[in-house]
Amino acid sequence: MDKENIEERIERFKILAGLFLKDRISAFIKDIYNTYFFCDINSIEEDKVIVKCFAPIEKKNKLFPIYWVNILELKEYKEKN
Repeated sequence: MDKENIEERIERFKILAGLFLKDRISAFIKDIYNTYFFCDINSIEEDKVIVKCFAPIEKKNKLFPIYWVNILELKEYKEKN
């Protein structure tokens, strides 16, 4: 992936995270290490997003910084019935 595509992807993620933060929408994030975060956006910084996880149990209520460049997927969390 070239630098321009990475920068565009990061900008899209920042905009989406901003909407999630503003509207209090829970998020699902997958990073380059295949780590999954079921979380709420806590804050947005220039180089990273800070999230507070609600699942799985070992991450519950913990804050995690995730660098934008490491995010592969960011979408609205939806519970499955």
